[in-house]
Amino acid sequence: MPRQRTAAPAPRCSFSDLPSPVAAHIFSLLSNDDRLPVLDVCTAWHAIIDAGGPALWPTASIKGFQAQATPRIPYHMATADSGLYQSSLAKAGALSLRLRSLLVDAEGAQPEMILCILAVIPAVSLVHLHFQGRCPGPLPVVLQRFHQLQRVDLTGDASRVSWEGPGGIRLAGMVCSLDLAPVTVEDEDGFETVISDHLSFLPGRAARLGGALSQLMRLGIEVHWRDEERSVPALCGALPSLQAFSLCARGVANVEQAASVVELLVSLPQHVAVDLTVTRAIDINREYDEYWEDFVQLPAGLFAIPSFTELCLGTGIELPPDWLQLSRLRALTLHDDSLERIASIEHPFPSLTQLQLHMSSGNVAPDLTIFTSLQSLRLESCGDRSCSLPASLPALTALTCLELLGFKLPTVPAPVPDMTSLRTLSFMPSPDQLPAGRYLEGLQELHWTRFMSQSSDARHLPPSLALATCLERLEVSEPHHNSSNVSLLAALPALRAVTLVSCSNTVTELKHKLQELRPDLAVTHLQY
Repeated sequence: MPRQRTAAPAPRCSFSDLPSPVAAHIFSLLSNDDRLPVLDVCTAWHAIIDAGGPALWPTASIKGFQAQATPRIPYHMATADSGLYQSSLAKAGALSLRLRSLLVDAEGAQPEMILCILAVIPAVSLVHLHFQGRCPGPLPVVLQRFHQLQRVDLTGDASRVSWEGPGGIRLAGMVCSLDLAPVTVEDEDGFETVISDHLSFLPGRAARLGGALSQLMRLGIEVHWRDEERSVPALCGALPSLQAFSLCARGVANVEQAASVVELLVSLPQHVAVDLTVTRAIDINREYDEYWEDFVQLPAGLFAIPSFTELCLGTGIELPPDWLQLSRLRALTLHDDSLERIASIEHPFPSLTQLQLHMSSGNVAPDLTIFTSLQSLRLESCGDRSCSLPASLPALTALTCLELLGFKLPTVPAPVPDMTSLRTLSFMPSPDQLPAGRYLEGLQELHWTRFMSQSSDARHLPPSLALATCLERLEVSEPHHNSSNVSLLAALPALRAVTLVSCSNTVTELKHKLQELRPDLAVTHLQY
């Protein structure tokens, strides 16, 4: 009888048998959150992630010090949540010992909370720390325990940091991004008071700090501009690696001060990307109607800076004579004083992607179709006025974000319902009606808030919201906790986050019912 031959079993192959470059490529296809657990699976997987460098390192996030606020709701008006803080504290202590990159989002947090969080974070392997918020003064001392730390980004406000104290020079040598703002204090009601309008060090100290910031690539400064401002130029002139500079010069009162601002920016190396905000000084001894009697015009030469990218002019500041060179800007913010000057523009602005107009009337002066690449448009009124938008607005096919703030609107103004490119839409106060339209089909984020007494009908969510099947984030004020509102929100298939804005705890029941039906939803209550 012939003997049957069986095939030899195929050799077993596991993920660990893959070459390291192949495994690294597979890990790179994972999301940041999915890569975090990989660090602790085994030594081999951790070694692959580690060898991939910053591009492959997952970044852990510590957030939730208090309820997140929005640009329309200041942090001091949001309700602090001790449960969120305790959760963040527990998460900080449970971070992987092999973690290389960490983001600490401490917006709205008190210094004591921040120091407690940093004290429990494992300090074994951390190389990169990105800190968002107001840095506490003892930050350099606290960070001395992170012996492997090589890069730090401080975005928010680092004006309180004790650079000349213990650990200050070491921290300065690691900082790659830095924001400095006027020193402020908070009163018992949570409102901020400015106690220092200028940088809290003399030009000599500013120059020494600039030299110590050897890796600094991005610097943001908000400062009350003085007649002989020397600290800011001394700091900027000593930075060896600067690539991007953001200056907010507040309180510019005359042509000489405006000229010194431009002189500083022109003195920067040509490769440095520059954005500028200039606000006018207010003379409190004048009557209100005379505040802006004398306008300050920025001098010529500002737009000769090759890498000038953003400009924000406050009330009382006029465009410079060479304003036609604005075509190189990516972001522009203007008040009434300059709107007439851009109304006569005839040639397109191919680089402008963000435009903000602050107006005393609701009529949009310029023909917006000249801004062919516009992606974000924000219109803000000084009072309760109607808003008249150009009929040609749908021609801006790149426009994805539209904000209408301070207008009294009975409904969404035309031609917004016909705009299919919108992904983010914000109203404050919100109109009485949300009409059906093609604009709802692709909408991903909607801010539907008002800060005034609402009728019972206004607290019912508009039925047309059901058409927003792509909506991922929704902010709504004072919604009624009835079954129709709950059912409407729960039925939105793409919805991931809901913010309920209320002056009381009346939305608590709505929050609980919504979370019962949609456990996947992140529901936040903001109290103003």
